[in-house]
Amino acid sequence: MKKHVIIVSTRFLKAHPRAGEFTGFPDKVLDGTKIHTLRKSYKHWKKKIDEVNAGVAELHVRTWTDRPFISPQKSIKILGKGEVGIQKCQVLADSEFVFIDDHITEQLNRFKIEENDGLSTTDFWSWFTEDAHDACVIHFTNKKY
Repeated sequence: MKKHVIIVSTRFLKAHPRAGEFTGFPDKVLDGTKIHTLRKSYKHWKKKIDEVNAGVAELHVRTWTDRPFISPQKSIKILGKGEVGIQKCQVLADSEFVFIDDHITEQLNRFKIEENDGLSTTDFWSWFTEDAHDACVIHFTNKKY
């Protein structure tokens, strides 16, 4: 069976105001408070998620054990058929708008997106400092917006 890997960060990235601090993402994935991640390249991820939901691949959620791209990866969770989802997404950083499947999210839903990504509102918009037009929400559940 194919393995598709997606990495969640253990620490905030260098460009983030909280750079180097722990994100808590691995624990949040395990306890169900981080139920999705936003990624660029919708077409790339759509193909992979479709393979998972067809039962020919698994999605391996991992993290780095120490320094990104240098240290080994650690598996957090393995998801299979019916346990993942994907939706097209656009993030407009300057205006703090999120579009899901070409529909603008209302403020209440936007806060839910931030929360479900495992971030506070401030941390979410500090993470997404650039517009992401070809992005996606990869759900670690079969839930969708």
